[in-house]
Amino acid sequence: MTTIAFDGRFLATDRRVMHGNEIIARACRKLDVAGDPAMAFASTGMIIEKWRAALIGWWLAGHAPGDLPPFGGDIKDAGSFIAVERDGAVWNATYVCPYPWRDAPPCAWGTGADFAVGAMLAGKSAMEAVAIAAQRDANTGGGVQFIDIAEMAAGVQDWTAARLVARRASRRKEAA
Repeated sequence: MTTIAFDGRFLATDRRVMHGNEIIARACRKLDVAGDPAMAFASTGMIIEKWRAALIGWWLAGHAPGDLPPFGGDIKDAGSFIAVERDGAVWNATYVCPYPWRDAPPCAWGTGADFAVGAMLAGKSAMEAVAIAAQRDANTGGGVQFIDIAEMAAGVQDWTAARLVARRASRRKEAA
């Protein structure tokens, strides 16, 4: 499935897509920004790509449970839809329960959620929490992307690349 984590400022996900026990995409975008809120999607197969626009439209139109777009697949594959508003309000909805409920950070969803929450409770960022979950959860991997809720205009960012650039800069300083 995936791992989604929110630490109060950063909303982060992995990029792997699974179907059963098979990795079918090593990199998939599971985050989006639609003005306000930032959104994350957890599911199996290519469902994320297929229903992303419909779910965003549903949320922005008021997210009435009766207006949830038709799923058209096996309901066990439906996963979760997360919306984080600019003020930090976190909402979760699923096809099984299309009545959005509010969560409080630190919070996480998906198959690596327990690892991610534990990491955030130990002081790690949402991005670090997803990376830690990827070390133990077979359904999490393929890199980490994030949205900074304080800077939503920056959009979806690749955390792995940002971390590597910072590490290289630090090594250059040490060598100098």
